[in-house]
Amino acid sequence: MNHGKFRHNCAFTLLAWCVLASLSWGQIIGGNVWGGGNVIAKAQPAGWWQAKANAYTDAAAQLVAVDAAWLETAATGGLAASGAFEIGCWVNLDSSGTQGIAGRWGGSSSLQQYLLYYSSAPKFLVRDTDNSTATVEATFGSLSVGTWYFIRAGRTAGGALFIQVNDGTVDTQAMPKDFRTSSQDFEVGRYAGGNYGDCRLDSLYVKSAVSTSAEATALYNAGAGVIFVDLSASEKANIEAWWDLHEASGSRADQTTNHDLALGAGAIVNGAGIARGVCVDTDGLSYWAARTGSATAAIETIAKRPEWSSAEPAAVFDGVDDCLDLSNLGEAGDWTVFVVIDPTAATGTDEILFGQSTLYLAHLTDTAGKVGLYNDGGWISVADATADLQVLTYALDSSAATSGKLYRNGTQIGSNFSYVQSALDVANLGANGSGDGSFYDGEIREWLVAPSVLSAAHRSAIETTLMNQHGIIP
Repeated sequence: MNHGKFRHNCAFTLLAWCVLASLSWGQIIGGNVWGGGNVIAKAQPAGWWQAKANAYTDAAAQLVAVDAAWLETAATGGLAASGAFEIGCWVNLDSSGTQGIAGRWGGSSSLQQYLLYYSSAPKFLVRDTDNSTATVEATFGSLSVGTWYFIRAGRTAGGALFIQVNDGTVDTQAMPKDFRTSSQDFEVGRYAGGNYGDCRLDSLYVKSAVSTSAEATALYNAGAGVIFVDLSASEKANIEAWWDLHEASGSRADQTTNHDLALGAGAIVNGAGIARGVCVDTDGLSYWAARTGSATAAIETIAKRPEWSSAEPAAVFDGVDDCLDLSNLGEAGDWTVFVVIDPTAATGTDEILFGQSTLYLAHLTDTAGKVGLYNDGGWISVADATADLQVLTYALDSSAATSGKLYRNGTQIGSNFSYVQSALDVANLGANGSGDGSFYDGEIREWLVAPSVLSAAHRSAIETTLMNQHGIIP
């Protein structure tokens, strides 16, 4: 994206900018002054243009016990445990029954080696070379349904089983003999041919060493979790397999490339996860990062997340319940808001692009087929809506009785309107202020918010750049 087209003589504070084009997702640039003493020049390849760097999903594998589905891979290499060994993952139970998390535990003793499972508490079960079993149970106790927990377990080189929940107490149990050998596959979400998982799993790994205390704390990451790319080179050194589990369906990729998980049976979709990863096509967008900091990020908190499309790229809102929460853009004042959208239809009413309690910016207002906004307690239908790729610019100007303006692709549409200064302190992207209705149906590719009314020259320069970037010919 060539920011240089409007770099010079642009002395306005850019509060938030979310780019979905050459940055390949969610780059928000804000809190900077264009021109003056802090000129932002063209983006540098080393950092500014990082593809897919700012759109994240926190999807997890959603296991449903009644579906009798599981994931599996051949237990070669480090998955065939021997000596020092560790397995860990994030778990969120949907029910409190006994269920398999991951391991190598078939129906007969010859097919049993190790198993991480839940039965009243997290447990790690092992069969040794003498064909004896040993179990270590987490004194953490029972897990609450609907809550994420980080569990790691394994065997030390000195011959002790261990298990730990949430970077807390490490419980141990002696096991002097090594793991027995087995031909059993590595399975996720079941054991002994049943005991199917009824939970969500995220960031599952196996390593051929035991994490140090510092490494375990880093994996827990204060309750936020990590994905494979977050690990340092030294932390990756003993990882035998790592599955982020962010895929929407089908097989799950091993980030070390050796042990992709295939479906053993049934279908496993994704659900909300714990550890964020960069979006890939069809992922549900849960966190649209902001260069201005976490206070201005768009986050999925109150409704279903929109889907990411890599083709444009774009956030695709379904018009039913997709929404992102957008907070702390600013107090009451004048605004210039640019948004690049491709709506599904130009008919209907009340499709909200941005919304909060006193100010909605809408592709469709309460009048069918009209574009405009809600302000000062009432709807303002400015012009006819269109269902095509476009740049809409809201110049929310309160300086005169009717100084507000709406532009499409750089040309004013409809008549001037009256705007009463309103805040954008708490808002939603793709829905009304409470996030429970008037959902937008279509793509949002890019958006920009400035806490002032820009000059005609500045506004036109930005609109021209956006249209060039997105291939829009007015």
